[in-house]
Amino acid sequence: MTGAYGIPDEKIKEGMRQIAARLQTRLIPRDDQPYLYRHYLEGSDTDETAFLLHKFVASDAEGEVHSHPWEWSISFILSGRYLEYRPAKSAFGKAPDTIVLSKPLERILVPGDFNVILGNDFHRVVLLTQDVWTLFLHGPRTKDWAFAKEKYDEEIPLRVIKTRTWSRPEENPEKP
Repeated sequence: MTGAYGIPDEKIKEGMRQIAARLQTRLIPRDDQPYLYRHYLEGSDTDETAFLLHKFVASDAEGEVHSHPWEWSISFILSGRYLEYRPAKSAFGKAPDTIVLSKPLERILVPGDFNVILGNDFHRVVLLTQDVWTLFLHGPRTKDWAFAKEKYDEEIPLRVIKTRTWSRPEENPEKP
């Protein structure tokens, strides 16, 4: 498969694996299975901003959308493809920790695409390839992660995650 700008996808992946092997890495699991490898290019979990290399190895949970804890973030797709479901708009409900989501828009992101994700945006990512590599830049953390069932045009509860469920930093599958 051809990646961004006509460069073969496998060459891009090999370059990302070589870079990732030299970086501090955290495994972020979902349902006790690998979900995302976060490689730190610049910054850390406690910095106001960070520049990361992400390797997605699983899709988000079906039937559930999430928002990010940062005021803003930008993802640049390097390798692989994914389908994003994103409600056209969301509004906090009348009851505490609830939200109302509109019907989602669907789009496929491919190498060379940017994805801007604001703190109140909810979305779900479905991998269309075995893995997806992205460069990811985020701004200041302003809230916790939030998850909601994919129900639309009705008030639904938010599940807020205050604790982090990461592995030890030394787990890096890209190291030889």
